[in-house]
Amino acid sequence: MLGMLYIFHSVLPVMGNLSKLFQTNALSYSLLKPSIQATKSRLTDLLDPVDDLTKDLAAGGKFAQAELTVTDAEKMFLSGMFNKYTK
Repeated sequence: MLGMLYIFHSVLPVMGNLSKLFQTNALSYSLLKPSIQATKSRLTDLLDPVDDLTKDLAAGGKFAQAELTVTDAEKMFLSGMFNKYTK
């Protein structure tokens, strides 16, 4: 589903930054809590990408030629998934 890609596009860069902390050879435990808190804060600050998806699928949008639509039920599902990842 294209909508999930929009969610991953928003969430994964933020999570990737935290992941890099755990991939270092010398993990400093004093950085864990502030890094996790900062990641949580950045996740809660993200805007719901469903609006961007709707805009990109509309006439004149990036994917207008695909002639895809997003139903209200799909928008609710995607917003719920986004909230599970970020809130």
